[in-house]
Amino acid sequence: MAELATRPSHDFMDSALDVLGRAGYFGVAIPQQFGGGGGSTLECCAVQARLAQVDAGLAIGLNMHLFSTGVILEEWRLKQDLSWALLEAIATQRRLIASAFAEPGLGGSLLRSTCRARRVDKGYVVNGVKTPCSIAERSDLVCLQMLADDTEDNLLVALIPTKSQGASVSRTWSAMGMAHSESDTLKLENVFVPEELVFYRTRAGEDNDPVFTWSLCWFAVTAVAVYIGLASKALDLASAHLAAAHYSGGDRVRASYPEFQASLGSAVDRYLLLVNACKSVARAMDERLDPPEVVLASALSLRASAVEIARMLGDLSELCGGMSYGTRSPLAALWRDAQAILYHPPTRLVCHQMLGRLALHKPMYYELVGRTDDACG
Repeated sequence: MAELATRPSHDFMDSALDVLGRAGYFGVAIPQQFGGGGGSTLECCAVQARLAQVDAGLAIGLNMHLFSTGVILEEWRLKQDLSWALLEAIATQRRLIASAFAEPGLGGSLLRSTCRARRVDKGYVVNGVKTPCSIAERSDLVCLQMLADDTEDNLLVALIPTKSQGASVSRTWSAMGMAHSESDTLKLENVFVPEELVFYRTRAGEDNDPVFTWSLCWFAVTAVAVYIGLASKALDLASAHLAAAHYSGGDRVRASYPEFQASLGSAVDRYLLLVNACKSVARAMDERLDPPEVVLASALSLRASAVEIARMLGDLSELCGGMSYGTRSPLAALWRDAQAILYHPPTRLVCHQMLGRLALHKPMYYELVGRTDDACG
């Protein structure tokens, strides 16, 4: 990470990916028997948090690689099938994966798709649009879901080369923060997907599938870890400023006033609650002592609570005063990056709905489609 922090800004992404590739990052979560690092979920969270302290956009973009790796890993754990070969290729060949699950108008649902897959000899031909799709232009492979019409298990998840004929990336990312996530648009025009690259099949909208459940846990816990790393850096910056900045032109620095100490302590309190919750969920995923739906409930609670980081960054900025409002302020940059947590699926609204249905022992579904209890059962 120290090497990343000293890289020049003009070629930061290229050099960062080179450093991380040589360090074995792309295979960090893959078992050692397949050439990976064998990192636990807890260790992956620690890596993501540390990476976010260097650059939050890079960390959240690469978290999509980690999520895709987790999906394939959970498929292999459950079925012990040939998906191990995909894991081995990712780890040994240092392949970077873009997660192409987001689609216009899909509302963040992972279990549906507007991309249509037509059955052809030895595979499928798929058409559609994926956006936002982080680090798509720099990736070697794309992990995507698509909807087929030739089978009952009609939602297919595949891993295809980014440079497949008919696949193209348009630079459309224009958000106020997370610049290095490069969450652009992937277009699929008659892209051929070989049968052997389809590694997971389920029924569209089928939310009780254990692969989906564990995969959602993967995303929730590692994505929150990124924002925890961002918050850690913001706390360091705020603490340093309060220790050096004089208040109202007097002789005393802001850190010497009880009011500032208490306000900073409130932010630390919220930060540590999330840190400990993230560690708890990660350990539960590693130990696998509880049923997946129990771990998922904790992961959803963590994800919903993590929106507090966006508010915490605002409080720290207010505490530090006008210096944090400048366009060149590192604290302002972190505040902009932190706002993205409000929009990552599953959003807090979806998390709360899922937690409510779990508490009521009702069937769970990962989408807001306006269905009533009569329609859902």
